[in-house]
Order: sequence, then structure tokens, then C-alpha cells
Amino acid sequence: MQKALFTLLLAALLLPGFPEDLQAQNKYLDSLKSELQQNGLPDSTRINDLLLLGNELGYSDSRLARGYFENAFRLSSRESQYEKMGDAVSGIGLTYYRTDNLDTCLYLFRKADTFYMKSNSATSLASQITSKMNIATVLRTMGNFRDALTMYFEGIDAFKKADFPGKDKKLLTAYLNIGLVYNEFNQYDKALFYHRKGLALINKGLENYMSQYYLRMARIHDFIELRQYDSAKYYLTAEEGLYRKLNQADIFSSLYSNWGMYYLGIKDTSAALTAFNKAYRFAVDSKNKFRQNQLLSRIATIYLNRKAYGQSVKAYEKAYLLSHAIKDKPSEMHYLKKLADVYGNNLHNDHQASRYYKQYVLLADSLNETDVQKKINEIEARYQTQKKEDSILVLTKNAQLQKAELHRKRTLSTSLLIMCGLLGTLAGAIYLNFKRKNQLLKQSEQLKTQQVREMQKQQQLLAMQSVLKGQEEERSRLAKDLHDGVGGLLSGVKLSLSTMKGNVILSEKNAQMLNNVVVQLDQSMNELRRVSHNMMPESLIKFGLAESLLIYCDSLNETGLIKVQLQTYGMEERMEQNTEIVLYRIIQELLNNVVKHAEAKNVLVQLVRKNNRFNLTVEDDGKGFDLNSIAKNGGAGLNNIRARAEYLGATVDIQSAPAEGTSVNIEGGCA
Repeated sequence: MQKALFTLLLAALLLPGFPEDLQAQNKYLDSLKSELQQNGLPDSTRINDLLLLGNELGYSDSRLARGYFENAFRLSSRESQYEKMGDAVSGIGLTYYRTDNLDTCLYLFRKADTFYMKSNSATSLASQITSKMNIATVLRTMGNFRDALTMYFEGIDAFKKADFPGKDKKLLTAYLNIGLVYNEFNQYDKALFYHRKGLALINKGLENYMSQYYLRMARIHDFIELRQYDSAKYYLTAEEGLYRKLNQADIFSSLYSNWGMYYLGIKDTSAALTAFNKAYRFAVDSKNKFRQNQLLSRIATIYLNRKAYGQSVKAYEKAYLLSHAIKDKPSEMHYLKKLADVYGNNLHNDHQASRYYKQYVLLADSLNETDVQKKINEIEARYQTQKKEDSILVLTKNAQLQKAELHRKRTLSTSLLIMCGLLGTLAGAIYLNFKRKNQLLKQSEQLKTQQVREMQKQQQLLAMQSVLKGQEEERSRLAKDLHDGVGGLLSGVKLSLSTMKGNVILSEKNAQMLNNVVVQLDQSMNELRRVSHNMMPESLIKFGLAESLLIYCDSLNETGLIKVQLQTYGMEERMEQNTEIVLYRIIQELLNNVVKHAEAKNVLVQLVRKNNRFNLTVEDDGKGFDLNSIAKNGGAGLNNIRARAEYLGATVDIQSAPAEGTSVNIEGGCA
């Protein structure tokens, strides 16, 4: 359950000021619509009007706003106006953000970022920084606070160094969001510090900027959490006129939610319940489902504390259904547990309590995952290393034999030439004839040797293709068998034990032993899922290489041990499946080497596809290594990578030195 009051703050970084007078706003919208009806209107003006309409309507009608943004994107695409294309895609992303579709929003913001990077306009730098801040806001809403906070601070530093119109608006929103991140960590003093820094910018002409209203709300919330109730009441009373003049449902929802939190703080639960109910109605009007969810939880808790159990379960059931609809799994699990407790302990309805508890157990089972990737990689690396070392040893010996044979032939030819020279002019004709025959013989032998090498190389490639294909097929089969077979059996055992626990009266000791068995089953199922996913990621087959790499890199970032930045270009169309699998394994091996050996803090993964060629670069800022030393000692990981690259017919270039990091570049063709 998220703790912050503003569970869904609008990322208004690209939006213009919001007219303080609703009537003035309507006139402004009408003037834009009227201008669009004019014949002969330049495309540049039409695109700007469409973007402005989308931005203004984004707060009240997301679907209509999305239509304006889509038209702006089509127009700007005709002339490759990348910055406007980025603005349009970012605007579409904001409409999905306001309707709680965070995954789609994050994808669109990252797509907009690629357009901004292609732009050469004078304002492209501001757009790139803004795009990063928007991505940070979505990450914050999704609970990835560490990465969000890092991106916010980097964005603020970039804003301060740059100079462009609208910079203060972007800084204001950034300070607002940084404060909300600290709010999530219960560091309300730091949250208040950054919110005050944002409020200081209002005096620079931002009185009508939409984010300043949310910033004022955030300051009130900080005071409530710090138990400075007098200050909270002062600002709630003093600023209420501003919110009423704005007449926005989402702002009213925030206002009454703050009043409810204030009344809870001073122990007036009746007034708090009234305020939360008002806030909930406005949240419904503004379609802010996250805040609806949060307010229902508070309402249900008040009823529960009052022992109004019937009203409490109604609110919890409504919150549960809402959490399921917006795919907020942690909240959904929380409400299932609450419903099971209230029905079982307070209403004594064992049937309903059992039903909700079973759903809670199943959902908890699906969310509990443990990482065993390191173990699998070590086992696989040892197996692959031994195979590749044996193969390389055979190839090396063959090359040495061929080199010795060629040296012997060259020595023989030189001896014959010296003997022929001693014969002088008397044997000139014989010498020339012999030389000609010898050259023809050499060419014939070299041609045969080259043909043999090519045949050997083709045979080795075919053998390698068969081995890799067999490995991937076996991995896929084993992953499916483990997940569907053994995983299903374990889930059945766990469900049976959980049901038995609720239906059988056990002693305290036996109940504890049963709990320990269920916990051990959880751990076994988690390890089984990780093994299955590592052997063949489902996302790689369903969604392709780019999406699978994004999931894999995000999982590494979540460990906190390293920061992985992924950049993919030209990956809209899928490659041939075997190519995607091999590239995924190469990147997986490279990142595994970085985590195990490099002691790096940052790593960049860049995959670029153009026509039928790809270029892969993996760079880290780790301790590096001596290439000559690795070559002599036979680096297993790098040999494994070269073997997979050879399967794709790709070249591998490795640049590294002690204390200078490592860069690996792989380039080849793709289907």
C-alpha cells in the first residue's frame, strides 16, 4: 500500500499554465478550435494548436485529448519533426497516466525520448530533460523510488545548467515530485524542504501553473504527517478559496482528503469520515482510481474501528474490486487479507472468510519470487566453458599443423630456387619451366587448403547451430515442464495445506510446523519459477528482444548493486527467433560478467538495428582487465560470447584496460 497522499500526481512538465478562470479557459479552447477550422492554415500552426488542445483537455477529457495528440503526431511525422512527434507521443502517454495505465504510459514516454534524441532543434535539450523527468514520475508512481529520485536530481542539475523558456515550471514540478518520493520514505522534513523550494518559484510568474496547486496540497500533507496540525489547518483554510476558484474535481478530492487526514490527526473521526466521503465523490468525478482506492481504505478503517463491520466490509470489497481493475496487486492482496480477517474474526462468517483467504494465498503465491539466476548462470557457464575450451583446443592444434605444413612447403621452394640459380644460364630454360610448374602446384595446393578450411568452418558452424538450437529447445521444454508440472503440483500441495489449516483444529506446535511447511513450499516454488524463467524467459518469446531486455535490465537495477541503462533503436520489428535468443544470451552473459567481475557502478547496453544489420555495445565503468592476460589464460566468459557471435556471423571487438572499464562491441547481420 502506498503511503503518500498524492498517489497519482499529474506529470505536468510539458503542459502550459492552466487558466485560473474556468470561463477564460473555455474561451481559450474555443479560439484554438476555431483556428483549426481555417483553410490554408500552415501545418506548423496546426500542430501547435493540436498539442495545446490536447494539453488543456488532458485534465478533463483524456480520450478527446488523446485524439488531438494523435492528429498532431500524424502531421509532424510527414516532415519528420522529431521534437513535435515526441511532444505528441508524450501527451498521449500523459492521458494514459491519468487513467492509471502506467505500463502503457512508461512505454510511450520512452518512445518520446527516442524522438527527442533525434531532434536537432534549438529546444531539443529542454525536451530531452523534460522527457527524463516524465519517466521518473511514472517510475515514482510505480514504486521504483530509487531510480525516480536519481533521475529527478539529474534533471534538476541539467535544468540549472541550461537556459530556456519555461525552465522554472519544470523545476517546480521536479521539486514537487522529489518531495513526494521522500514522503514515501516517511522523511517528511525533507519532503517539506523540497516542497518549499518549489513554492518559492511561484513568485516568478507561476501563479496560474497547474502544478502549484498540487504543490500547495503537498505542503499541507507534510505538515499533517509532521503533526504540525495548526500549520496544516492554517493553509487548508487560507488556500481553500484558490481551489474553489479553480473548480477542478481532482483538486477538490485532494483538498477534502487533506481535511480528512487533519481530522484524523486531531482524533475527530466523524469529521474525518465526512471529509473522506466528499473526497471519494470528487475522485470518482475526476476518474482518479488510485485516490478512490486510497480513500476507500481509509473509510473502511474508520468503520472497522467503530465496529461497524458491515459498512467496513462493503468499503473493503469495493476497494478490492477497484485494485483488481487497476492491477494494483499489493493493494489487492492487502484488501483480501482484511476481508478474510473481518469476516472471520468480527462477523464470524467462516465461508466468506475462507473464500477471501484462499484468494489471498493464491495471490501472495504469485507475487513471491526469489532470485536464483546467479546459481543457474554459474552452472551453465561451467558447462559451456568446458565445451568451448575443448572446441578451441582442437581448432588451435589444426591451425598449428596447417602453419607447419605451409612453412615446410615454403622452405622446400626456397631451396629449389637456390639450386636452380647455381645452374646458371645453362639450366635457365629448365629453371623457368620448373618455377612455373611449382607456382601452379602452390596455387593448386593453396586453393585446396582454402576449400578445406571453408568446409571445416561450415561444418563447425552447422554443428554449433545444432548445439545451440538443441540447448534452447531443451531449456524451453524443461522450463515448461518445471513451471506447469512441478509448479502445479507444489501449488496444489500448498492450497491443500492452507485449506487444512483453516478447517482442522491443531495444537500450537502442530500449527507452527504446518506454517513452516507452507513457508518452505513458498521458497521451493519461488526458486522453481526463477529457474524456469531463466532457462527460457516467456517475455522473449511473446514480446520480443527489446521488451525482454528491458525486463531483464530492470531486474538488475532493482538489486541496487548496479545501474543498467538500456537503449534500443530500430527494434520495432521482430528479428528471427533464433537470432533474438542468441543476442539475449550474449547480453545476459556480458551483464553477468560485469556483475561478477567488473565491480562497476554503471553499465550501458545499446542495441541498434538498421535494415538487416545490428550493432550491440555493452560498456561499464568497472575495474577493467588486461586483454593479453585474459587471452593467455583463456577467459571462459569471453570465449563463450565469441562462440555465440560466430554463430550469428558477427564480429566481436573488446576494448579494456585496468582501471579504465570495458567496452564490448558486436556487429553482424540479422534476419
